[in-house]
Amino acid sequence: MIIIIIITSSNIVDAGWYNGRYQRDLGIGIDDTFVMLAAWRRTSVKLSVPERMGHTMSEAAVSITITSLTDMISFWIGILSPFPSVQIFCAYSGFAVCFTYLWHITFFAGCMAVSGHCEYKNLHAIFGYKVLPESVAIKENQNEKQKTQEAVQESTQPWSRFLIATRMDLDASPTIIIIIIII
Repeated sequence: MIIIIIITSSNIVDAGWYNGRYQRDLGIGIDDTFVMLAAWRRTSVKLSVPERMGHTMSEAAVSITITSLTDMISFWIGILSPFPSVQIFCAYSGFAVCFTYLWHITFFAGCMAVSGHCEYKNLHAIFGYKVLPESVAIKENQNEKQKTQEAVQESTQPWSRFLIATRMDLDASPTIIIIIIII
């Protein structure tokens, strides 16, 4: 889900080159992404993905539509300006807002649905493999901590108690091992 958000929520529309002058990037619509994600998070995890998407879109679509319409109207009113540069900017920005609105209610909503199916099936957000539900993972983590504490209590050597307590056993990451060797 995080990768989808990073990739798709940037909404940076590149104006590109116009008459040899580079126009700055324009980031509009990022608030729509957050509105949709907030509406998704407010839905019950126990609902099916289509039901969650229905609740999400019914709640977020009104806000997204109002903000996008006001942005579009504001930019398109700017087309009436006597300055050609302002006219071009406002025309481009109005269409960019229109595109971003359509993009949110189609493509981004589809990405949210795919991510919702991964969440529903307990699949990893990036790699798609099966992961433990959060409640089971917390329980296993607590069991692991308890086993570590028991191992520390059973050990008689102070040095091995330190290594077990700080998890500096042979299963440490290569980075940690290299740092230990260097020190």
